[in-house]
Amino acid sequence: IRLSQFGKLLLNPIVLSYSLGIFFYVGAEVGTASWIVKFFERVQGVSADATPVEGASLIRKVMPTLPALVVALFWGLQGVGRLISGAVLNRFGSRRILRIYSFLALASLLAATFGPKNVTAAGFIACGFFTSVLFTLVFSGTINSFEENQGAISGLLCTACVGGAVMPPLVGLVGDVVGLRAAMLVPAACFAYVFALAMLGRAKYE
Repeated sequence: IRLSQFGKLLLNPIVLSYSLGIFFYVGAEVGTASWIVKFFERVQGVSADATPVEGASLIRKVMPTLPALVVALFWGLQGVGRLISGAVLNRFGSRRILRIYSFLALASLLAATFGPKNVTAAGFIACGFFTSVLFTLVFSGTINSFEENQGAISGLLCTACVGGAVMPPLVGLVGDVVGLRAAMLVPAACFAYVFALAMLGRAKYE
């Protein structure tokens, strides 16, 4: 580990801004998904407790609760988005997709935060889909902008994933003070940074 090299790299505006992009993206993703169940319970009044088997219909017995289903679809559609991302990127280009998807991830999260129950469910699910390629595009754009030190830059970007350990408890701390609905503005602000980076960043794509 050459700390002097890392220090010099972090002085580069592309490395610094896109490392923060990874930090805030992973923080937004995990900070959103980690609080979906509690958001339904505290804000929408929908419990994640399973229906008692006795006296329940067959559908109620086999179907998960709404919060559990939304969490599953959040991650499931993220996987689907990654499977189809190649064709989408080839058609529209990496920079354009980064801008569109980061904006729609932010918009979906805001709709989930401030909408009624059904909008909350749809918003969280859509947010999962639109996060599907953000990490890849922020990461690849940074690496493609340099012809040397790519290994060290990659290490910095991977280290920035620590944002996923920072943002979920921060959401909880803010939620204890101002309520969970307002606290979801923390991951929303993280997505807003990624969108700003997509619009103003200088990384090389095409």
